[in-house]
Amino acid sequence: MVKEQPLEYKCAEIIKTYVQNMLDISISNEELIYLMIHIARIVQEEQCDDGRS
Repeated sequence: MVKEQPLEYKCAEIIKTYVQNMLDISISNEELIYLMIHIARIVQEEQCDDGRS
């Protein structure tokens, strides 16, 4: 999944680092993938709303 969606992975990594630094909470790999899935869904919805697929 990381190879298929590198931008979504990078975004999820940035969010993970932010949450860890601001809230002192550890984010598991499973949670990181879950976040990636939601980011990818949002990106896909935005592309469809813009008329792109």
